[in-house]
Amino acid sequence: MKKFLLLCSACALVGLATEPSLNAAENPKSKSTTEHSQKAQRVSCEALDPDAPGLQCALAWLRMMDGRDYRQAWIAASDYLQQHYTLERWQRFLNSWRPELGTIKSREMTYSDYCCNVKGLPKGQYLVVYYKTSFECYGPTCEKLVLRCEWDCACEARWKVARYCVE
Repeated sequence: MKKFLLLCSACALVGLATEPSLNAAENPKSKSTTEHSQKAQRVSCEALDPDAPGLQCALAWLRMMDGRDYRQAWIAASDYLQQHYTLERWQRFLNSWRPELGTIKSREMTYSDYCCNVKGLPKGQYLVVYYKTSFECYGPTCEKLVLRCEWDCACEARWKVARYCVE
């Protein structure tokens, strides 16, 4: 239990533990319309195609994390994450707690949500994904990823991780 609390504290210190929640519309008159559209955007795991580009990106990125290739995970992450965390800070932060979890035993997607606004992140297109994950040295946990749709120089959309946390 002590490791769990330390882990959550570490995530909170660097701003990664923020619950992905949708921001309310600024116009109070459009509140009911906004609430309806937000509810309509929620997607159950069964409804998502496992080959969807965002989900494939999430799994590929998690494989980098599982292999402790934090440098490559940072390179593959969103511009937002790279602007807020230098490579050195990212590696130092992850090396301070992630190896203690041990190797991955299982990972199952439990939740996903496409949305336009995630608290604490700039407006954009996002995919929020939760996984129930078990590690060798740590029981069942929840891995949370927030992926941001970014456009490359060839005007193609790419899903990239903007936030990651283990609880």
